[in-house]
Amino acid sequence: MIRMTKARVDLPCSIKIRIHKDLRETEEFVRRALSVGVDFITVHGRTRRQKSTESVSIEGMKLVKEVSTVPVLANGDVFSIEDANRIVEATGVDGTMAARGILENPALFAGYSTTPWECVETYVDLALSYGTNAFIFHHHLMYMFERSMSNAERRTFNSLTTIPSILDYLEEHYDLDIARMRAHRAAQKIKE
Repeated sequence: MIRMTKARVDLPCSIKIRIHKDLRETEEFVRRALSVGVDFITVHGRTRRQKSTESVSIEGMKLVKEVSTVPVLANGDVFSIEDANRIVEATGVDGTMAARGILENPALFAGYSTTPWECVETYVDLALSYGTNAFIFHHHLMYMFERSMSNAERRTFNSLTTIPSILDYLEEHYDLDIARMRAHRAAQKIKE
């Protein structure tokens, strides 16, 4: 049950920040966030102006952890369990989160180095069940296939604009069988 008062809602409060070019500004920002009672902080290790192709600032993320009195999660450049462990070890943060890494491989934190086919099938099944629009459906699949498709395959896949055309492509080139996939999932639910 959520207790509400005029002054405060008793819910955990977190923030996600980026480091500043001048790390003194980052430190000041963290101190201000702590003064208003945040429960944890996620720090993205790049400034707002840096591109995702630039490496994260381990130094900046480490500073946030050193200054903070609440748990800190690091974000940026997490594409494998090894990346997550390396960042935790180098910065002392309490954990990591992934954005592009988890889009590319939703099974990343389960220890998979590439997206297992079952993960693609599960995504397709869930996306169809929830009525995901074609743009999002395609976008997430493109991330999952990014490392396994050739440039020519990517060009072809990127030209697909409807869910039926994407499903046809997956059926033809990746042996996706929606009826088999759904029957398998239904059998699993019965076992549970």
